[in-house]
Amino acid sequence: MMTCARWLEELIDRALDRPASAALSAHLATCAGCAAALADLRARADQLDADVRTLVVREPSSNLRSRVLAGIESGPVLFTWAWRTRTAMVGAVLIASIVLVTYDVDALKNERAQSTATASAGAALSHWRAPTDALLHDK
Repeated sequence: MMTCARWLEELIDRALDRPASAALSAHLATCAGCAAALADLRARADQLDADVRTLVVREPSSNLRSRVLAGIESGPVLFTWAWRTRTAMVGAVLIASIVLVTYDVDALKNERAQSTATASAGAALSHWRAPTDALLHDK
């Protein structure tokens, strides 16, 4: 079933019982693919509606109460293997994050100290004069 991509959203709206635009109505009169797609979408919507009505009408099973109570009485399921694994993973990520942040802070301090030392050395060098400068300029 081929549908025109331009009309797909409007076909879905129409299948859900929203009014069709005049342009869509005119298109449906001339396009067999879109008309078939609309019929298919309506059938799917009807099936979904029927399935939802069936679910709503159903009664809970007779052993639902006993299953719920048994689950409550069994206590919390916090310390299962999956919970421990997740907690360990979160802890490992947290520790790794702290280590990385600490390392980055130390690296920044070292970089700042190096740039300060370099600036100081540069300042000292800017005042330095070669001994030959004194000989050349003394006359």
